[in-house]
Amino acid sequence: MSVAPQYTYTPEQVTVAFNEIKATLFSGITAEATPKILVVAGLQGSGKTYLLEKTLLPSNRYNNYVRLYLPDYRKKHPQYTEMIKHGVLHAYEHTEAFVREVSTKIYKQAFSGKFNIIMECAFDSLDFAAFPPSATAAGYQFETHIVGCTQAFAHVSSIKRALKSLEDQEMERFLTVSTLDASMSYAPAIILVICVAYKLSSLGTRVPLWRGFLFLSFALIAMNAKHAASFAAARHNDGSGFASRAWAGSKTIAYLKNSSEVRTTYSNGIDAVYFLTKKEALRIPAKIDPTTGKSNLDFEREINSMRFELLQNRAVLVYLDKITWRWYLPTKDELNNVYKLPVLFQLDDGTIYGIE
Repeated sequence: MSVAPQYTYTPEQVTVAFNEIKATLFSGITAEATPKILVVAGLQGSGKTYLLEKTLLPSNRYNNYVRLYLPDYRKKHPQYTEMIKHGVLHAYEHTEAFVREVSTKIYKQAFSGKFNIIMECAFDSLDFAAFPPSATAAGYQFETHIVGCTQAFAHVSSIKRALKSLEDQEMERFLTVSTLDASMSYAPAIILVICVAYKLSSLGTRVPLWRGFLFLSFALIAMNAKHAASFAAARHNDGSGFASRAWAGSKTIAYLKNSSEVRTTYSNGIDAVYFLTKKEALRIPAKIDPTTGKSNLDFEREINSMRFELLQNRAVLVYLDKITWRWYLPTKDELNNVYKLPVLFQLDDGTIYGIE
């Protein structure tokens, strides 16, 4: 079994990356007497970045703003060239800590200089709830856009986004159900703090406002943290999503994890495959587009092309029985009886299609 590569960086390298980004990011940006913060919030996969890039930024109202994060910042990691050889998902995962430190430096520079700021919030941490009080106390005014969606929509959307990133070789990641669960748990307190910040940011009595708002924020965080702790405790024994014990003991995942397979891998659960094995796979062709609900007119051609790859020993298909919610993909029965895919191994919780 191959050993996962280890990547390191130093504080000095973070500073070098920040200085390179700063040279262009802050160019032409001027401080304003009343600085502003544009917050675009929503679950991961809800469409907040799409709203920002397709509607808000093209309005040219935010040309004098500093954007705290862009995917390209990740490419400043000193070992990015090595990471990307293992794929975009691998590079995204292993640049996470680095890019957070770089973005923190960008934020501190913008905040201390009273520059306008663009900030995206994914409800993925309660830490964000402590930010609006300090920004309000520093004189910032808030403009907030919250993108609402169901958890199911966010999950499907995140999968589609990650698949497109693989196709376009752009850095993204697959989200686990447990990650979205946590974001849903944190969202109410964060939304309330953001809304209160927006309402109160125009008040002039900063000190009383700061103290009252700080008390409110910590009260909300404490209440929500209690709920989040209960949420975590309820899942401690069995885990949640792909981190559950059922997935940890999967025979099909174990086969793939221990395999030295060099052929193209297809699967009905590419997010599970990557999360549990750190290996990339291609999704099997979909009969229906899960976002639009329309039939995939190229499905027959795509499924037959995949079948040809299997028969030519150029690919394998890992079918995970535990993935039962992807109604838009062909069923195992269809793969077996309609498309007659060759079975390489039959396991307790899945099937490996292909030939020796």
